[in-house]
Amino acid sequence: MLKSGSLLLTAGLLALSLALFLGCRREEVPEQPNAPERKPAPVAQERIDLTPGKPALPNRFGSDALWQRALGAEEIDLMLLANREGALGLLEGLRVGRSVGLTALAALPHADDGELALGRLCGLLASENDPSVAVLRAVHGIVARPPEPREAIARTGYVECLPIVERLAKLPSLDPEKHDLASSAVGLLLEHRDAARR
Repeated sequence: MLKSGSLLLTAGLLALSLALFLGCRREEVPEQPNAPERKPAPVAQERIDLTPGKPALPNRFGSDALWQRALGAEEIDLMLLANREGALGLLEGLRVGRSVGLTALAALPHADDGELALGRLCGLLASENDPSVAVLRAVHGIVARPPEPREAIARTGYVECLPIVERLAKLPSLDPEKHDLASSAVGLLLEHRDAARR
């Protein structure tokens, strides 16, 4: 009986060792001191059509009374929409594009968790030399408020956005309205950066 138990224990340890070996990912192996630096692969930027008009594809927003009211860009309707949808629901609307996307951008600064959208918005700005004024307004509106103490994913949005907006603010080709929005957003991001890292 003792011998049988010992064999079972040994088999169990072998199975566990094999599972750990097979489950070991490349990222878990420590880097060698002289190994060449690995750079992340560039992420393709998604294009979103932000021209006014009805989206081409069917979506849940066309039959939603609050979204339809908010298309008129009245402040109270945008605030109600932001309160109901939060950043994630508004980002879903942004992906639809056209007037729904523009409405989502206008509502994002009113969302209590709007900073959760910063990474996505600055991702849209990253590859643009002529950025959308609606995206710039949304970024500016979000960073105009002091950052809330939230999870790291929200706080890093402030830090990651800074170099992107700084680059835009230095573009000589930027029209005055976009330049003012980008420059002001840079100042706000610098002001909040230390607070966002805590």
